[in-house]
Amino acid sequence: MPTLDFPIRVPADVLMSLGDYTGHSWSDSLALEPFICEAIRRYVQAAPTSVPQTITPVCAGYQWKEVFLPKEQDCARISQAEVISH
Repeated sequence: MPTLDFPIRVPADVLMSLGDYTGHSWSDSLALEPFICEAIRRYVQAAPTSVPQTITPVCAGYQWKEVFLPKEQDCARISQAEVISH
């Protein structure tokens, strides 16, 4: 795999924390390189494409039919009222 050599600026506190975490000196960039590369690789990995659905569609909100159409009980009451009025 080809590598590109160019400087990257990293804040001192980040390098010191990484050095403390890995046990290597913060100023030893060659020793810290594999840890930095692994952290970047893990960060840019694609997120899983399938996220489990935690809320069922019925509980998520009203369906358009529930908003715009009368319920079956209402339809039965309306049809009974029409029969009585005729």
